[in-house]
Amino acid sequence: MIAKRGRVAAIGVAGFVLACGFALVCCTRPTTPGVDATQPRADTGETGQVEPPVWSEETISEQPDEVRPRDQATGSAPPEIELETPEEPEPKTPRYLEIVEPVHPDRDPKVRATIVSPTKLELETDNIKRLRITREGLPLARNRSIVLRIDGQGIEWTRKYLAVELERSSAGIWEVVRRRPVEP
Repeated sequence: MIAKRGRVAAIGVAGFVLACGFALVCCTRPTTPGVDATQPRADTGETGQVEPPVWSEETISEQPDEVRPRDQATGSAPPEIELETPEEPEPKTPRYLEIVEPVHPDRDPKVRATIVSPTKLELETDNIKRLRITREGLPLARNRSIVLRIDGQGIEWTRKYLAVELERSSAGIWEVVRRRPVEP
């Protein structure tokens, strides 16, 4: 039964397309045998081709009032409204990260943190020279070492340190410059 429905639907669509194509051909064929539709007709002097409408300010202003929107109070066309796309808010720095020093003080420093797994944290930085990371508030394993991938560079953060401070050299290499051990 389902196959028949599908076949009937396919025949119905094909029949519809065929009928529309037939109607289109019948409407555009010349009624007089041997006369081309693009040639002028002897009885009217018109060609069989229809010119597309040309839109201008005059033809638009000739539209009836019910077609063009109007302000109810004044009867005039409503003012154009310019929509502003709100800017996306800057992502806030996670509470386990602290930007200690930017490279350029006149520009905003940015950092994007991505937790890849329970033992891996990726950071992408912009305009950051010095950065502090703490395990407090960081939703990663505390009893294992963590792999930090900062701007593509891998650094191991062992479990015996609660916080580390990293500094980027002028060559772009990140180094651990300070560690705070876990208190027993």
